[in-house]
Amino acid sequence: VHVRLHQHLHQASELRTRDPSIFLQLALVALKLDRIEDFETALGRALEIDPDNREALKLLADLNLQSDRVKDAAQAYTKILSRHPDDLEALLPLGTCFFKDGDLETAKLVFERALERHPGNTVAQENLAAIRKKMTEQPPGGGGLGNALNQPVLSTANPPPAPIPRVTGPTRPEASVESTVAA
Repeated sequence: VHVRLHQHLHQASELRTRDPSIFLQLALVALKLDRIEDFETALGRALEIDPDNREALKLLADLNLQSDRVKDAAQAYTKILSRHPDDLEALLPLGTCFFKDGDLETAKLVFERALERHPGNTVAQENLAAIRKKMTEQPPGGGGLGNALNQPVLSTANPPPAPIPRVTGPTRPEASVESTVAA
């Protein structure tokens, strides 16, 4: 089924060369079929056509986060938030990116912002509690999270799909991460 759908979408992409949704669908099917090169090409084309495409950026960010490329993931989530500042599906994993990178203060700010915009969100509440606990346990000038083995795992509302090798991020977003968090 996925093979036929891939062929159909590939043909559609040749006819509708400026439609990012076709390329995004093609990328998703290629991902299901484990056709990494086709996936990267299709997702890259969707972002080339529409660099602010929320769905393509979210897929890219989720895959980068899943593959522990937290800086690339943070860039894509930040770009989503520059257009959709209340997007909980970008805020929560952005906080996780900062947490995994050892920037507890910024992670805390992101989860606080998520709670300001989405009061009562249990994922943001739990993650904020884990960060506050970690901040009280961390020695002054501590080495961040890289040295510890048993860190609390922060959750996102929707876990990303299976990891994909070599997914690369878009160029640096116009808005900085700091300005996005402060918004």
